[in-house]
Amino acid sequence: MKVVFFLILLLIFLLPIGQLGRLEFGQGVVLFYNDFVITLTIVLWIINSLAIRKSLKLPPVSLLVLLFTTVSLLSLLNGARNLSVSETLVSSLYLLRWVEYVFLFIIVWDLSKKLKNTRKTLIYCLIASSLIVAILGFFQLRLIPDFSEIASLGGWDPHQGRILSTFFDPNFVGGFFVLSLSLTTSLFLFSNRGNEKLFLGASGLILLLALILTLSRSSYLALAVAALTFAFFKSRKIFIAFLIIGVLAITFLPNVKTRLEDLVTLDKSALARVESWQKAFSISRENLLLGVGFNSYRFAQDRYGFFSFNEPTGGHSGSGADSSLLLVLATTGILGLGLYFSLHLKIFLEGLKRRKNPLGLALIVSLFALFSHSLFVNSLFYPAIMEWLWILTGLTFSVSRGEINEFS
Repeated sequence: MKVVFFLILLLIFLLPIGQLGRLEFGQGVVLFYNDFVITLTIVLWIINSLAIRKSLKLPPVSLLVLLFTTVSLLSLLNGARNLSVSETLVSSLYLLRWVEYVFLFIIVWDLSKKLKNTRKTLIYCLIASSLIVAILGFFQLRLIPDFSEIASLGGWDPHQGRILSTFFDPNFVGGFFVLSLSLTTSLFLFSNRGNEKLFLGASGLILLLALILTLSRSSYLALAVAALTFAFFKSRKIFIAFLIIGVLAITFLPNVKTRLEDLVTLDKSALARVESWQKAFSISRENLLLGVGFNSYRFAQDRYGFFSFNEPTGGHSGSGADSSLLLVLATTGILGLGLYFSLHLKIFLEGLKRRKNPLGLALIVSLFALFSHSLFVNSLFYPAIMEWLWILTGLTFSVSRGEINEFS
């Protein structure tokens, strides 16, 4: 079990590598170093559970996970009639990755119940890892404020004057910072220890500054939703504090004000999102029950003629839509979307039962923030965000419903 635990720690500290750990194999197939470590972690955990402990216990919501996975597989098999063998295999890799990341939830839940101080260690490692991402973002903004040249070589968007960090995308890294900030803020609100409170407060300010400098409007929305959720469940002071910081940012950072003003006129990026939604709706309408197959969305867009001549495979974003829920609808139909929503609703309800614990509150806030963020970005299926959220879910589910001390 300790080997599995150290592999989880390795996964957490691989997060700051981001797109630098990206391996491309053609046809849109992308693997990260994390994918290989997760596979090894799952294999060792299963061996330990079945061969050594001779028991395999599963946490709540496992049935919903199985049902969504089954419908996703059925949707892929149903959609395979429009795909070549290689395209079907490529599409199945996305489903395999989703299952692997869900396994993180199960493994962390199991470890947290078996090994002493697991929660405390993993919590602080998550915060430390997110701080590394933020610090790397500050260096990137200082050394490479114009990402145009690198973007032209790797097919990324040519962002300028924004924190991208190693994620190479301000929206995804902004969503990641919102999750990190939600956990840090929740721990801060519950902590009664001076040194711990100082560390959490300083960490929160660093993450907040990094988030502001992403200039990501979807992340600003997610932060506002997180603040409102904290106000509803725990403390109105947090919402007031974030509101004051927001006003100061708009007043003293012209780029922040400009980004928000562009919403009124629907700038190029906003129009691109609207176009992405229209494409997803178009595909969904014609494949309403089971979708086109999870996740053969890139190949479906190609069949529908949605890709431009300059980007025949849709680039890095070709396999997703600018809305995670629309992607689920388009690829798994209304059956898949219903199960996917039910799964996360069940996770929310389990977090709600533990809302008097900082992990329970952090999970509730993270879900609200992430779902609002995913309306504009495919963040629910971004590897780093999936890893963070499923680890947090596993930690939260390991907490007894009446447990107050998150480190007991």
